[in-house]
Amino acid sequence: MRTCVNALKRQALRLSVICALAISQSVQAEVTLLHLADYQSEQQLFIDAQARIDLPEPIVQAIQHEIALRFITEVALVREDNIVFIPFVREQVRIDYTTQISYSRFYQRYTLHNLRNHNRQQVSTLAQALDLLGTLNGFQLASLAQLHPGARYHIRLRFRLEYWTLPAPMLTQALFDSRWRLSSPWFDLALENPF
Repeated sequence: MRTCVNALKRQALRLSVICALAISQSVQAEVTLLHLADYQSEQQLFIDAQARIDLPEPIVQAIQHEIALRFITEVALVREDNIVFIPFVREQVRIDYTTQISYSRFYQRYTLHNLRNHNRQQVSTLAQALDLLGTLNGFQLASLAQLHPGARYHIRLRFRLEYWTLPAPMLTQALFDSRWRLSSPWFDLALENPF
């Protein structure tokens, strides 16, 4: 009886190690940053960005089989300065928002639903949907009053798939297939003069 329990414990440990390794690996999505710029208007800091997103085949197939997928866009304003000759880096502002992409075979339309502001847009192709997903126009990031003189600032941007919201059978598959854990690298833009 005791050897059976020990064998089960060893198997459970092996399985947990395998799951941890599978979860820790992520795939860099084929995301190409085409444009990232900042501008100021009415004492506010805004950004415009355009990225091209190419999805792995299993993700494309899931969307085309009417499985809604959620993507997270992460935008951060990072402050860098020195305090008594010690580098100090922190996120001044961070905004994460989720966009759900779904497809309807009946209507032959892709729908993007921004879960932050509840805006919805419909397009006829997946390429158009991914183009919209990778576009930020006039995105308000911070008030200029929040920025400190003498500090250096960077804007950081990243796109990733929220695979934990997949249906249970697909989540099990996604845990062992690194193509589902896609995440773009952080794109970085230094602000020249925030004031």
